[in-house]
Amino acid sequence: KSLYYFEGNKRNKKAKSFTFATYYRNYTIEEGIIKTNDDVRLIISTNDNRFAIKLIQALTIKKNYEYKESKMLITSVNVIQEKKVNNDVAIFKTLSAFALNNANHRYIEINDDTFEDNLNYAMNTLLKENCNRELKQRLKFTSLDMKKVVVKERVHDDLMYINAWKGVFKLEGDKEDLNDIYKLGIGTRRSQGFGMIELI
Repeated sequence: KSLYYFEGNKRNKKAKSFTFATYYRNYTIEEGIIKTNDDVRLIISTNDNRFAIKLIQALTIKKNYEYKESKMLITSVNVIQEKKVNNDVAIFKTLSAFALNNANHRYIEINDDTFEDNLNYAMNTLLKENCNRELKQRLKFTSLDMKKVVVKERVHDDLMYINAWKGVFKLEGDKEDLNDIYKLGIGTRRSQGFGMIELI
C-alpha cells in the first residue's frame, strides 16, 4: 500500500521500484478487454529485494484472484536471476514497449533532439527515488532496431494513446547505472507495464 499512498490516503507519486511485462496465448480483445482461457505469463523485475520477497510470499500463499468478471489462478512462481552488465556499454531488447514523456507530459519520439536529455532526466529521477543517488555518468542512447507502437489505454471512459517503442537499442553509461536501469526498467510509466528490458 505504501507504494501508492502515504499518510493515509495521499497519493505517492514517487517512481515505483518495479516494472513488468505480460505475455498472452490464444487471446481475443473484446470491447478493449483482453480475454483468454489459456496461460498468461507475467514477468516482474525490481531492484528492491524486500518488495520481491513480499510479492513472492503473497503469490505463493494466495493462488486465486478475481477482478470484475475476470478470474486468475496462479499455477507457478519462479525466481530468475538476471544477467549482469559488466561494462559501460550494453545492448538491450524490450520485453515491454517503453515510453518517455517530457515535463509537459508529451510523449517523445526517439529521434527527437530532446529525447536523450529527457531520458537522462527520467532515469536520474528514478535512481534518486529508488537508489538514493544520481546517475554517475550521462546516458547515451542509440537505436539499433526500434519500432514505434501506439498503445491504447482506457482511463475511466476515455481512450488515451501512448507513443511507445519496442526493439533493440544500445545504452552507454556507468555500469552500475546500467544494472539498476536493467532491473527497474527504462522510460516512464514503468510500473504500468512499460519499459521492461532484457540484456542481450
